[in-house]
Amino acid sequence: MANAPDAVHTLAARFGTPDRIVAPHEFDLLTASLLRGEFDIAGDSPDYVLPFRTKW
Repeated sequence: MANAPDAVHTLAARFGTPDRIVAPHEFDLLTASLLRGEFDIAGDSPDYVLPFRTKW
């Protein structure tokens, strides 16, 4: 099974660059923010979302 970044790159190659990337769960925040950076999509950066992901 492909991981999320690989799957997004595969879909982008087939259908074009995504307009938006959302994180449906707090565990997806960092991955979504990293993908936004790779595809130059507006949204929260990794530096912004990291405090929400690391709660200890």
